[in-house]
Amino acid sequence: MSAAFRRFRFLTASARRSKARLALRLSAVALLAAALVTGCGGSEGVSAPPPPAPAPAASPEPAPAPPPAQRSGTAVPPIDAGNRAEVVARWQDTYFDNTPFSWSGSVAGCLAGDTTAAFKQAVVRRLNYFRAMAGLPGDLALDTALSAKAQQAALMMDAADRLSHSPGRDWPCYSADGAEAAATSLLAYSNAPARSVSLVDGYLRDRGANNAAVGHRRWILYPPLATVGTGDTPQANAIWIVVPARAASSAAVAWPPRGFMPRPLMEPTDRFSLACPGASFAAATVTLRNDIGQSIAARVESRNDNGYGDNAIVWSIDTARSPPAGWDRGSADTRIEIELDGVANCAAGSRFVYSVTFVTP
Repeated sequence: MSAAFRRFRFLTASARRSKARLALRLSAVALLAAALVTGCGGSEGVSAPPPPAPAPAASPEPAPAPPPAQRSGTAVPPIDAGNRAEVVARWQDTYFDNTPFSWSGSVAGCLAGDTTAAFKQAVVRRLNYFRAMAGLPGDLALDTALSAKAQQAALMMDAADRLSHSPGRDWPCYSADGAEAAATSLLAYSNAPARSVSLVDGYLRDRGANNAAVGHRRWILYPPLATVGTGDTPQANAIWIVVPARAASSAAVAWPPRGFMPRPLMEPTDRFSLACPGASFAAATVTLRNDIGQSIAARVESRNDNGYGDNAIVWSIDTARSPPAGWDRGSADTRIEIELDGVANCAAGSRFVYSVTFVTP
C-alpha cells in the first residue's frame, strides 16, 4: 500500500432492540486518505424512503440561522438542510473542530488511560451535528461510566490492530469491561498518522462491502437514541450505543437528508438510505434522476436487514450503467432527484419524493 492510502475499519453495534446480541462480520478495507472509510455492519442493508421534500424554491433562500453561541457543550441546534447557506455555515462553524487529540494511556503498557473532556465532547458534538443535519434533535448526552468501558474496548482494538465484537481472553490488553463494551458498541480503527474527531465520520458514510445495511449510520440516526459512551485511542474508537425503549414515532429518516449535503462529508456515489420504524421495503422501488430529468440507474443494496435501529432501505447509484459524466457536476452543485414508492407499514407514508444536492462548501 502506498503512502497515499490509509486504512479504516468499522464495526456496528451488535444489540437489537429486543434481542441480546447480533452476530456481525468484520471488514478491513484500504481506502483513499482524502475521504474514504469502510465498515462492517452485518449482511446486506435495507432500503427506505425519507420524508417528502419540497421542490427547490425559486425565491431567494432565507439567511442562515446564527451560529451556535458556544462550542464547549455537545448539543447542536436544528439545522435547516433545505437552506444551502445555512448548511454551508454550519459546515464551517459546527462541523469543523480542531479539538486536539490527547491520550493518557499506553498500548505497550495496556493502560487504557483517557482522553480529555474536551475531546469526548467533540466526538459527541460531531454525532449531534449528523443528527441535526438529518432533522433529529442534536442532543445526545455523554455517559462517563460507559465511556470508561468504551475506552477499554478501544484499547483492545488498538492493541490487536483489528476489530471484533467478541474479543477473546487471548486478545492483547483484554479486560472484561472492554469485552462488554465491544459487544454493544460501534467500533472503528484507523492507522492514519494524525488522529482527530473525524474518525467517526466513517460511521455515517458506511462504505465497504460488509456495510450494505449501513448499520452504523442507522444506530447514530436512530430517533430514540439519547445517550452514548465514547472511548478513543490513537488508532481506535468505540461508541457505546444505549438502546432505549422504543417510543411511538412516525419519523422517516433519510441520509443524506433532503436538501443540501456538503460533498466533503458524503459523495453522491456513496450509499443513500431511508429508515422508518416497522416499515417493509420488500416491494419498494427507487427511481433517480439528474438535474435535467434524465434517468440515473439505481442499485438497491439492502431492504430486509433489520435489527440496526429502524428498518431501512439502502441504495446507491449504479455507476456501471450511469457513469458520473452524465449526472455529476463536479465542483458545481450536483442534484439527485429521488422517488421511493411501494413502502409498506411506514406511518410517514408509502411514497417519498425529494432531492439531495451535493455542494462544495
